[in-house]
Amino acid sequence: SVVIVPLLSGSGIRVKIIENMALGKCVVSTAVGAEGIGATNEKNILIADEPKLFSEKVVEALTNKSFRHSIETNAFSFASANFDNNKLAETLNDFYKKLIAE
Repeated sequence: SVVIVPLLSGSGIRVKIIENMALGKCVVSTAVGAEGIGATNEKNILIADEPKLFSEKVVEALTNKSFRHSIETNAFSFASANFDNNKLAETLNDFYKKLIAE
């Protein structure tokens, strides 16, 4: 029901977070884990760096179905709007068309 990403170090975009958001999953991550994605805490992802707060967010996501559902719905919308392969391909195609036109 909840995807947990307790990363404390690393670099680059976390593709597994994006994949799970696209699947409509509620993700609980550290700020490092969510870095570079552009997601919004408490809207489409849950972010906490302190162990106590992290565990509280996991428990809340597991026990509060309406809250979890809201995060899941927003996560799906966010991933679809920002990381859909077809939309990304269209943007790249438009960019190349502009280059050719110049």
